[in-house]
Amino acid sequence: MAKVDIDASPFLRYRHKIGSLPAIKLFRDGANYSLPQPREFRTPKQYIKYARKTFMKEQKQEDIRQKELAKRETERIMDVDLTSKVVRLVSKTFVSLVGTGNWLIDFYGAKCERCKKLDHKWEKVAHYVFRRKLNFQVARFDCTQGGGTDISKSFDASPWPAIFRVKDRVAYSHPDSKNFEAWDIEDYIEWGEQGYLEDYSQKTTPDIFTKDDKRAARKAKYGKRKKKKVIKGLDDPPKEQEEPNETEQKVEELEQKKQEEIIHPEL
Repeated sequence: MAKVDIDASPFLRYRHKIGSLPAIKLFRDGANYSLPQPREFRTPKQYIKYARKTFMKEQKQEDIRQKELAKRETERIMDVDLTSKVVRLVSKTFVSLVGTGNWLIDFYGAKCERCKKLDHKWEKVAHYVFRRKLNFQVARFDCTQGGGTDISKSFDASPWPAIFRVKDRVAYSHPDSKNFEAWDIEDYIEWGEQGYLEDYSQKTTPDIFTKDDKRAARKAKYGKRKKKKVIKGLDDPPKEQEEPNETEQKVEELEQKKQEEIIHPEL
């Protein structure tokens, strides 16, 4: 048995997909199992029974429960999205969208129970920004989606929820992302408009943007060299036809004479 401080070892949190705390994991035969409902108290005998006998059965039951919850959540999101003003960012287009605009982004985990408590307030923030036509967009990014880990690491968006203001490819971290109960809608709006420029907001340039800049610079340089090569080929003057030398000229005259003798033998 062991205890791990996840805050001191954030890599373990990503590696083992640990959401809300506390979390209890069983490592056995090269696999790991998550204890269902870890906040519910069990007796020592029940913990031992889980580790020795019932872990696989409970894992299957938990998988079924999670699929059902995910299905309900998908249906709820689809209903909300009909009127939602929150932009749901995806990994594939994250850099192209966020790198060219002004954003207020909530980084969260799909199974993070604490993150879900921010949903309703975040929707209201997005509606307020939309109605007032402010100069930034409100978005959410699920860090557990494919490619989400690299992006969240680039922003150092851990633990969840983590709120960032992004402008001109520079990220400003919210000073109190976890304590969202103490922040009302007006507070988030004020921070999104001007508050992020204050000293208590940590300012960074995520490396996903610097990597994208380098990639674009290499692409532009290669395209320029290729274009220059094509233009140079078009500008080259055509080669002049070389005149035959004296020896080649004599050989041609002899060949021509032989042909004439064959055609006109009487001459």
